[in-house]
Amino acid sequence: MERDLERRRSKGTGYYLFDEGREQGPFTVFELQDMAEMGLIKEQSLVRLGSLDWSPAASYSFLSSAVTPSPLAQKVASAARTAAAIFGILYMLIAAIAAMYHNWLFAKEQGFLRWVFYGEIYSTIRGFLWPYDLIKWLVS
Repeated sequence: MERDLERRRSKGTGYYLFDEGREQGPFTVFELQDMAEMGLIKEQSLVRLGSLDWSPAASYSFLSSAVTPSPLAQKVASAARTAAAIFGILYMLIAAIAAMYHNWLFAKEQGFLRWVFYGEIYSTIRGFLWPYDLIKWLVS
């Protein structure tokens, strides 16, 4: 087996795979298909035949179905990105409102000069930690 692999390597024919910073191969079409079905070849992996230029693995017809995510997986990934964006925007909006509230509260309780030198930083950090205040309020 090793002798056959060395003989194929010395000829320079077959498909080569570039993934995670290293080149592997040569492989046959069937070996690449098996690797793709096992999830070893990713969408961003590069493949070349012999000495041709590198191309994305999905550009080869015999790999595209195994490498390209299914439409359902693409929809799930898109929905997850949308949900994360909505959550991030909502968190930041509430943090901005909470920071303004904590800045106002600190200036009211400690005075304007103490707020200018110390309270602005403290109150803004407290604003970004609003989930802690929410949990504390719900528990009490």
